[in-house]
Amino acid sequence: MQIFIDESGDPGFLIEGGSSRFFVVAVIIFEDDTQASQARLALEDLGRRWSKPKKFELKFSKLSESERVEALHLATKFSFKIRAVIFDKVRMNELQLQHFKKNYYQYAIRSLLDRPDSHLTHSTMKIDTFGEDAYRQRLVDYFAEHVCNPDDHTKCQLVFQDSKYDALIQLADLVAGALRKSFEITQDDSQIYREVIADHEEDIKVFHSVLHTRKLG
Repeated sequence: MQIFIDESGDPGFLIEGGSSRFFVVAVIIFEDDTQASQARLALEDLGRRWSKPKKFELKFSKLSESERVEALHLATKFSFKIRAVIFDKVRMNELQLQHFKKNYYQYAIRSLLDRPDSHLTHSTMKIDTFGEDAYRQRLVDYFAEHVCNPDDHTKCQLVFQDSKYDALIQLADLVAGALRKSFEITQDDSQIYREVIADHEEDIKVFHSVLHTRKLG
């Protein structure tokens, strides 16, 4: 099993100062390694087909509307599941937002992967490289305690990788962007991307508060 994680928006809570209202953490799950490999190759080929530079990367924020639709349509030819958490920061108070900003990845990933039907044995989870080394280490420690728990013989690995080197992390970015757009209902293209990926959605959670939930490590 291969799992890819990325986000859309930002964790800041100064919305009037330019922070996004919605913050999305998206998880893409390929249960079949062959499907993952085929999807990766197909997405890598898009840059060539579009006559893009060699260092071209599929980033939702940098693609045109037609490119986003084409890339998502191509991806949906393959078998994968989408899980995501959408945080609506307008409906959360400042204390909740401060808690969320500190723990957003832990909260989102645990709520999406720590489920009775999640079988993570021999899985690899890739997250786009971000933040400081100390923050990444805290996330690794969190995974070891709550997600990839050696006591129950779950053998999963967390890997940080620059998204420009993996088209499936880029797919997670595209999906996260599509989901965030679907909540920005004032935008003309708010629904067209979500419609493309709808059949692959397995678990989409919308949170207005994070403090009422179970403690995060």
